[in-house]
Amino acid sequence: MSENDVYLSWGILNIILENRNETFQPVLQILCSREMSSSKKIRLALYDGRIVWKHCIVINDELNERFHQELLVPFTVIRIEKYQLAAKNDDALILLIENLSIIKNGNNVNRRLVKSSRESQELDDTSDSKSLSTIPKVSGLPTKSDSSNIAIVKPNSVSQDSSLNFLIDPQLICPINVLTPFYRTWIIRAWVMNKSSLRSFANGRIFHFDVHDQSGEIRITCFNEECNRYYNLIQNNKCYFVGKGTVRFSSNEKFNNIHNDYDISLNKSSFIHPCPLEPGLKPPKIRYKFVKLATIANLDKRSVIDVIAIIHSVDNTRTAYQPRYQKFVHKRKLTIVDDSKTKTILILHEDHAKNFNGIPGQVIAVRGAVVIENQGKMLSTFALPLIEPDLPETDLLKNWYQALSQQEQQQFLSLCPSTDQKINRPIQFTFIGHFVQKIRLEKILYSNIRCKIKSLNRPENHFYKSCPCCSKKLSDENNINYCIHCNFTFNEFKWRMILSMEIADWSDSVWVVAFHDQCEMLLDKSVEELAHLYQGNPCCYRQLLSQKLLFRTISIQIISRTELYDEEPRIRHTVASILPDKKFIYDTIKSIEFLKNNID
Repeated sequence: MSENDVYLSWGILNIILENRNETFQPVLQILCSREMSSSKKIRLALYDGRIVWKHCIVINDELNERFHQELLVPFTVIRIEKYQLAAKNDDALILLIENLSIIKNGNNVNRRLVKSSRESQELDDTSDSKSLSTIPKVSGLPTKSDSSNIAIVKPNSVSQDSSLNFLIDPQLICPINVLTPFYRTWIIRAWVMNKSSLRSFANGRIFHFDVHDQSGEIRITCFNEECNRYYNLIQNNKCYFVGKGTVRFSSNEKFNNIHNDYDISLNKSSFIHPCPLEPGLKPPKIRYKFVKLATIANLDKRSVIDVIAIIHSVDNTRTAYQPRYQKFVHKRKLTIVDDSKTKTILILHEDHAKNFNGIPGQVIAVRGAVVIENQGKMLSTFALPLIEPDLPETDLLKNWYQALSQQEQQQFLSLCPSTDQKINRPIQFTFIGHFVQKIRLEKILYSNIRCKIKSLNRPENHFYKSCPCCSKKLSDENNINYCIHCNFTFNEFKWRMILSMEIADWSDSVWVVAFHDQCEMLLDKSVEELAHLYQGNPCCYRQLLSQKLLFRTISIQIISRTELYDEEPRIRHTVASILPDKKFIYDTIKSIEFLKNNID
């Protein structure tokens, strides 16, 4: 039998899956085959000329021998003689293969078959860089033959070739759920669900974003140069065309809450372009699998869940130091409750923590929250939380919460009892002379200090221009804002502040460094306002420092650590957070009680 005599059952997979028909004997092509580590069953990705279905498992042990004999290699054409359909927990159908026969070995085919020999020849002769027509047409999408219906995507500023326009026929767009490592030439049209922050490491930089369409969802990761190309382009809830990335098996499912066995890594040949939406085209709804907060107590640590709850209280953003990465991170704690009459802590991170604008009483939905254990069960998320989502559960929760009395709102079962106890636990303070002596014996030391600000460094050293992506200091040469870490030139920048203060108590004095957030809390103004004040009127800025800081009594938490500078150990003291002034609060309460008892 020649290769041209081999014909696939064109479009049969859609008919089988939609109608759940188990009577056909389809001719299909294997694109991927591997042995499952848990059950030792053989898993196949099958192709019918139009779509790829990766949920196919051989359940006949006798057929497993053919896999070990290398008879079920990629591109092998087979006939499925007997099969069953079963549904997974996420309603995806699994094709359970009981019997099959081999029509042509993949070593003799060595290509993915198309509908006709003429198209097969075009598949070989046309390279990926010259044409997008090599992508197989996917059923289930609208067919448009008019040239007026073809989406014309103009390249953005980060495209490699600004002289080209990209013509994308909707028939050439494939759904996310058919992507496999052996489906090499593809284009998806998807909406961004969540975009991570840009992280810098010793080996480079990385960020990822999660996208979804009507069929499924997948995570897309960018490294180094691709971060420069796409970080500012990608925005939440926007639609994009994505193509020519590398599809691979998810390497670390522990940190990936996306319901997909694969993820996408972008490279130099990849492209992302905004999708011009047609009138009436709306993004697909995000799929949630909500669980009650009461069930978290029985879940294992690092379990990934979706929750929807009422915001009970909101804490201020706090800065914490991570010794592992030697950097400060931003966190914000929310107390959330639901109709299981249970409350717990939800921790937001980085930009989501700083920009959070929810208030108590509103409904919050979080997708992919991670269960953590820290003297109780709580939740942590790096994803973007949704406030007042358009979901049926939103109205049910709000009506339930509003019907509660104030007394009932304070009687929820807490999954973090230790957190409630910490509210009334007094802060243990120490003296400067004590922790200065103690730091010589330890690498990192946390200390709570009540002290006075004795002096400040010069105002001209308080501000610097920072990168809008990584917040590192920009090099300002010839009026060009260049970031060494991002290897990119920016037209805009953000002002950041660093303040050196000499603090003292009865035992000793020491110089400490306060960064951006702590400076804003001490001066009750944003850094942007302070920078403009210093540039416009330096005298007023110095006067503000004298009024707000000099000889002021403050309570702060300090991180002291030993660092090497020119191969010599030096001790650096950094302000981690501004602590509430308990003595001031106590005196204020006593004054209020005195006035209340002595005023008629």
